Amino acid sequence: MLRDIPVDTSLIEARVVTVTSRLDNDGNQRTDSDGRPTFSVQLAAIITRGDSTSFEAITVTVAAGADGKAPLQNVPAYTPVTLQGLRARPWQMESRSGIAFSADAIHPVTASSRKEGQ
Repeated sequence: MLRDIPVDTSLIEARVVTVTSRLDNDGNQRTDSDGRPTFSVQLAAIITRGDSTSFEAITVTVAAGADGKAPLQNVPAYTPVTLQGLRARPWQMESRSGIAFSADAIHPVTASSRKEGQ
């Protein structure tokens, strides 16, 4: 059974809105399977297909980097970002359902990364 669905990010322009720690019910920092702290990154996603553009607010879970620091520290709101390894996971709990997003990493777009993408 396919649990995570890879997401093609080529049509998505994402901008960071907020980054918050993911806490459990006792107020402790949640961690991934490797023990790294995890964070919720709220993004404004602009999706363009031909002449059609739509906007979505999505939350993506991402783990701290190898240095243990939160992703996107000191990055101003609405900075364009790239999503590395974005995945969608459908979920259902009782009468509720949705899609949870996670990524391997989220990085601010820099002048050099813009040139590489051209």
